[in-house]
Amino acid sequence: MPPRRAITLPAVGAGPIKRTPLGVFDKAAMSTTQTYVVEAVKGCRPDKYDASGREILDWKYLISWGGPWSKLSGLDTWEPTRNLAGCEDMLEDARLAHLEREQEAADSSNARKQAATAAMQKSTAARGVYQG
Repeated sequence: MPPRRAITLPAVGAGPIKRTPLGVFDKAAMSTTQTYVVEAVKGCRPDKYDASGREILDWKYLISWGGPWSKLSGLDTWEPTRNLAGCEDMLEDARLAHLEREQEAADSSNARKQAATAAMQKSTAARGVYQG
C-alpha cells in the first residue's frame, strides 16, 4: 500500500469547487483551511486537451480520502491536479497505469482486427472470390 500523503485544501464552500457534499461536516466547525489525507488514487481521466484534441494538458484523479473521510463510504471525489499538491508520485503512478491500460486495450483491439481480417481473407480465398 502506498504511503498516505497529507494535502491542504480550502474548506468546504470556499471558492468555486465544492470539496464535499453539503451536510457531511458541520461547516461552522471547519476552519478556512483543512488538511486532508489522500488514502489512495483509485483512477484518473484526461480533463483538458490541446486545441488539436490529441495531447492531454491536465488530468482529474479519483481520490480515496483518509482521516475522517475513511469512515464515510462512497465519498471518493474527482479532483484536478491543482488540488493535489504533495502527492505527485501517486498521481504519476495513476497516470502511467491509465496509459498502460489504454495501450493494452488498443493492442488487443488491433490484434482482434488483424485476426478478423486474416480469417476473412482466408475464407474468401477458399471460396475463390477475387480480392483485387
